[in-house]
Amino acid sequence: MMCVSVPATLWPIDAAAIDGFLRAQNVQYGDRLNIDDPVESGRDQRRAAIAAVVARFGMLIDDTPAVPTSPPLQPGMVRLVVSRATAERPNCPDWHRKAGEGMATNTSSNFGCAAVSNLNAMIADPNDLVVGKTYRGPDGEIISKAVKVWRDHKPTGVDKELPTATSNNN
Repeated sequence: MMCVSVPATLWPIDAAAIDGFLRAQNVQYGDRLNIDDPVESGRDQRRAAIAAVVARFGMLIDDTPAVPTSPPLQPGMVRLVVSRATAERPNCPDWHRKAGEGMATNTSSNFGCAAVSNLNAMIADPNDLVVGKTYRGPDGEIISKAVKVWRDHKPTGVDKELPTATSNNN
């Protein structure tokens, strides 16, 4: 989290500070960047100026408001919040107890670890495990575009003549 004093435009020293902050945080794909700007006037200009610095890293500013954190911002200050989420299962693999150990018939302490680990590897946005996205229903335009491509696509090998096969059975 970084706070800078930002007028309607971005001072070069503040742009350099944001650049250094983003380098230190090692921002990368999957990170979320939010701006906490309590002042209404000039907010769009400040956002655009910060977004220009953030764009150098191939990142975008998330439209959702930043999660309020303490301390409260002083007048004339803007907060840039970088958040990162990962999906993992702690203590996996766990081999402290074997299956059917002793006289009890039970599963191992590692039961389900592979399934959970594979699910974690497939999650595109780990934040969706905390708060999911709103389902807006199927998008007919996208579906019909895929069907149209499938229908209009010429099968491979249509223009080629099949070779004739002969057998030499004596």
